[in-house]
Amino acid sequence: MEDMRVIKKNLFALLAGALLVPTLSVANPTIVDNPFEIMVFPVQENGLHGRWGYTAESAPEQYRRGGLAIFEENGQNKVVVKFEEADVFGQNVKVSGSTIRFKFTYEGVTFDVELTVKGDTLNGTYTSADGTFGIKADRLKVM
Repeated sequence: MEDMRVIKKNLFALLAGALLVPTLSVANPTIVDNPFEIMVFPVQENGLHGRWGYTAESAPEQYRRGGLAIFEENGQNKVVVKFEEADVFGQNVKVSGSTIRFKFTYEGVTFDVELTVKGDTLNGTYTSADGTFGIKADRLKVM
């Protein structure tokens, strides 16, 4: 039983950190049937940059847990939000010290996210038309 949990945890870490091919568009997220077909970009794990597993307070069950990848590409900070069905790129990504702010749109709903890193934990809020709620993420380590 313990082995199964480790396998699931490591598989989740791998999938949560995976990014889709660069043709992904926020308006029409690509759904991948086979997660092993996903192209993986290297993510440096320090400060805000890295792969994270999040828990979003008050989110519908299918979106309550997911992944984030925060990385730098061509000198710009990027964010990908990982859902079970799709990966969505963040927009208007802004980093100030240990805090990152970004927006993303998924299934017609726009979310504003603000997260602050402290060690291997991100804490913050996400805001949608339904209100502002807490979100917490822990750095994922693939073993």
